[in-house]
Amino acid sequence: MTVELTAAMVESRVVTLPIDRAGWMAWLIENTEPDWRPDEWDAVNWLFTGDPDKDETAIWRCNSAGCHVAVRATRHLCRSCYEQFLETGLSREEFAEVGRRAMVRSLPGERPLCSVERDGVRCALEAQSRGACSPHYVKWRYHLKGGKTALTLDAWLEAEAEPLPPGTPCLVGACAGSAPGRVPLCAYHRDRWRRHRKEAGMKGTIHEGLEEWAAVQPPWLTGFQFSLVTLPELLRLELRYALVERDKQRPTLSPVAMRLMVRGLADVSSIAELTDKKLGDLGYLDRNCEAHWNDVVRLVRGAFDRFRGVDPLDRPSGSSAISACAHAHDPASACRPAGWMSRRSDRSGCAACWRTGSGRPPPTTTTSGVPSRAACRHRGPWPRGPAADMTPAS
Repeated sequence: MTVELTAAMVESRVVTLPIDRAGWMAWLIENTEPDWRPDEWDAVNWLFTGDPDKDETAIWRCNSAGCHVAVRATRHLCRSCYEQFLETGLSREEFAEVGRRAMVRSLPGERPLCSVERDGVRCALEAQSRGACSPHYVKWRYHLKGGKTALTLDAWLEAEAEPLPPGTPCLVGACAGSAPGRVPLCAYHRDRWRRHRKEAGMKGTIHEGLEEWAAVQPPWLTGFQFSLVTLPELLRLELRYALVERDKQRPTLSPVAMRLMVRGLADVSSIAELTDKKLGDLGYLDRNCEAHWNDVVRLVRGAFDRFRGVDPLDRPSGSSAISACAHAHDPASACRPAGWMSRRSDRSGCAACWRTGSGRPPPTTTTSGVPSRAACRHRGPWPRGPAADMTPAS
């Protein structure tokens, strides 16, 4: 039997799961604890800001003195600080005490103010370019190109510019930036809005569709943060439920892994309605992200079974990646195919086999280069082809 025919037979058994969206959303809202990580989770804006001082949050500050950049391991340096450390000739301990990045990127809302000052009154807008706020910089450029001034920017700011009042808050939720002009967006989101209009071919006024666009935009994210606001509402609810439940079993959350996961879910509307074939196509090369993703899928599918009143042992073939498994009586601890979601086809057996070291049949390869079907003690043989879903072969 050819690989193409095998894949076609497997694909024919995969159907989209029927889903009552309204009922499923209501179930998720009712069964999700509302006070999850109140110091880190902004439920209104769907924004998580990890606290590097908390043991249950897997994010740390750069070990260089004065640097606020996030790193993925304790006592590590960010890239910029590491490059500076190599040039100093200091030991790591000495650099951690005295070393400081030559330039640290300022966060929106924390940048220094524009340098324009008159009679003790300072311009209230943030500096964006060479010590000037965006309106002052643009005005200087306009006068310079029009021949109205020959002064340098610093001289013009000191001699001619007048202080400006504070701007209005940025329209994007949780954004600390301010909007100096008629468009209620900070410089970062104004640039993104212009690019969005250009890519979408929007021809109306600059305010058309602005509120709808801003409602699903995250603020400028640091390495300590991830946002779910860009995802469809049902998918947001599924992820929030899974993260709350995951904390009860594995209370260590990586904002970086979640950022990667959210990026990979850009075209997904619901985890519960994904077929096993589509789940298999969502691969993550980052192993930490893969571990988070496997936990999310396991918890969401277990919850969806409870919502439908389905016993996991009675789940029909082709409807779940954890069916036909000896651990399926407990959705919270059911095993799954080794390498699931990681596009690795060189493993045989389920995750439990690889974790315990038992039942590891050596993977074999057919003449076509596709790993052959190998069985573990927890389930029957699994199709390992690139187009195969996670349904046990009959």
